[in-house]
Amino acid sequence: MHHLIFDSDRDGWGSAALLLAELGPDACTLHPMRGKDAAAVLRDVPGDCAALVLDLPAPATWEAVPERTVTWVDHHIAAWGAPVPTWVRAVLPSNARPTTTMRLLVEAGLVGIPGAMTFVSAMCRRSPPFPWGLVIDAMRDGTPDVEDLPQLLARAPRGEPVPAALLPLLRETEDRLGRVEALLDAAPTSQHGPVVRVDLADAQGIPLAQFSLAMARRYPGCLRVIVHRHGRLYAGRDSKGAGLDLIAHFRGRGLDPRGHAYVCTLAISSKRIDDEIANLVEGAQANRRALQ
Repeated sequence: MHHLIFDSDRDGWGSAALLLAELGPDACTLHPMRGKDAAAVLRDVPGDCAALVLDLPAPATWEAVPERTVTWVDHHIAAWGAPVPTWVRAVLPSNARPTTTMRLLVEAGLVGIPGAMTFVSAMCRRSPPFPWGLVIDAMRDGTPDVEDLPQLLARAPRGEPVPAALLPLLRETEDRLGRVEALLDAAPTSQHGPVVRVDLADAQGIPLAQFSLAMARRYPGCLRVIVHRHGRLYAGRDSKGAGLDLIAHFRGRGLDPRGHAYVCTLAISSKRIDDEIANLVEGAQANRRALQ
């Protein structure tokens, strides 16, 4: 039995789907996580079972992680600063270019089924929407009560259509995307050179990443900043190609961003928001000039 411990976002569930198709759904136990700490789940995995951690960053310290053989596949390369224990097989990006855990699984040979990379590419595209990606987006906040879910998800990397049992999840995401567009239409929006700012008073429980993706379609090539409830910033840019390192930028300002060089979120004092966005505009403009 293979125990799959993974983030509950599209990359995490997509990685799990790839392994379900590769290993067989009856040989896998799923452990989707909303948090980032895999240690507690690893402690409960029987020692005679294979453990795979997917799309979850390395812990700040390995002391809390039980010493056992584990394959850890993750694209959060910035989180892997501490030495990796010998009992961890870490599959990580070979460079700082943006990638996904799904792609790492295929490149490392852990998934070799036909069509695997086609599935990965479809999961990563913005337009047109990939039906399986929309289904998985609906599973971000909890595993649906659907009979034979592992067997159904194993169909995704094989190129099969979304089965009838999962169509309600597809409709749920489609409805949510409509709400995102309506909320963006109503939100105060301003553009400052290469930066587009949107102020959202209430995201209505929808992940800010969904708003950022919708903004990317509206403002291609721009750096998107969402101000949520006057106390949180979500910043994102196109992950393809060079651009401002958002993590380095905000850390240089004494803030504590979480995420990647191309997308991050951070808590911030409402008094600092305007100044930080103005500084971000300067940074984005300087970076653009340096790349020209």
